[in-house]
Order: sequence, then structure tokens, then C-alpha cells
Amino acid sequence: MSHCFALNFNEGNPEVRSVEEMMEVYKNAFRRVVLSGPTHFHELIEMTCALAGDKLDQEHQHYHILLIITDGVINDPEETINA
Repeated sequence: MSHCFALNFNEGNPEVRSVEEMMEVYKNAFRRVVLSGPTHFHELIEMTCALAGDKLDQEHQHYHILLIITDGVINDPEETINA
């Protein structure tokens, strides 16, 4: 089990280009993924921050969206807060 995966299941190119494409890969992933615990968020948050920390300029800008779906139980609360 991994808490970190590309929503489009393409680890080599996890980016999507539009809100419409994001919604489509979300719907596809939701059909394929089985939600289960324990729930650990710190690794996911740290990985997302590392990806979002790339240097950008006026000609190269990106939005990064982190979507977390949970049942409300977080098994690593201190690590999540620190992340």
C-alpha cells in the first residue's frame, strides 16, 4: 500500500493540463483505488511540497493541487502537522 501515487497512475508524467483532465483522472482513479487504513499524510504532504518547490518564472508557472480524501482518522497527526 502506498499513500503517494500519481492520480493518473503515470509516475513518470503525473501532470494534468486542465481542470477537466484532473476531474477525469480523479473519476478513473476512484474506480480503481480501494480506500483503506492506516491513514498517514506526512509523506504525501512532504512529497507534494518537494514537487511544488520547483523554481518558476513568468514564462513557466504551474498550479499544484493536493487532494486528500479521508474518513477523518489520521494516524500520524504530529507528523502531518509538522509537514
